[in-house]
Amino acid sequence: NVPFNYPYFITWDIECILSKVTGEMAGATQYINEHIPLSISIASNISGCEIKHLSLRTCGTPQQLIKELFNELYRMREIAIKDMKENIYKPLIDKLLKETNDSNKFNTWINEIPVIGFNTSSYDIPALRAYGFIDILLKQPIGVITPVPPIKPFIVKKGGKYISLSNGYLKFLDYILYIGPGTDLNNFIKESNITGELNTQQQRLKGFFPYEYIDDVNKLNENKLPPKEAFYSTLKGQ
Repeated sequence: NVPFNYPYFITWDIECILSKVTGEMAGATQYINEHIPLSISIASNISGCEIKHLSLRTCGTPQQLIKELFNELYRMREIAIKDMKENIYKPLIDKLLKETNDSNKFNTWINEIPVIGFNTSSYDIPALRAYGFIDILLKQPIGVITPVPPIKPFIVKKGGKYISLSNGYLKFLDYILYIGPGTDLNNFIKESNITGELNTQQQRLKGFFPYEYIDDVNKLNENKLPPKEAFYSTLKGQ
């Protein structure tokens, strides 16, 4: 009597500083901003690992911010796998060992925890790529207690999108690839009927953020809201 679905998952999201770039052209494309990682939020349904926030202000550099992301993901993974092997799936693992003397395939499934984002294949991962995200993913993690049978890392791309990335420990997936085309985050939240601490629909909607105004991390030290015009988006024209 054990669950047949993977019981744990981790979700994540990033925010970036839009540092202004002047005069850079690539063919017919003009670049006006460089996206520099500012913060990363992580949440999970793993006991004791519900929410974690990482910031450029405390990490110092985008590269260190990404290293801290992976450190936290591996830490959460260890807790989840320990619970699955010692509690949730222990009867099944014991049965496999007794009847077949082999639980490697099942352990391989347990050992790779899904890390799920929304539009991460198109934005978050490409934004982090220039700062070492892929390199860290493909490296053997240090200090990870739970052994994993050797698994060759793989990356599935479609155009500029990272459909799936896996290193045998973590599997990065993008939820937007499994829902109807054109579904934005607000519609997804509404249709999913998400409940919890945010009890009203308005509280659960994606908020407004002055992306183009926050072009320097020091602006986060300001003690008042920016002016209304700071929330204007050149890209959206509103």
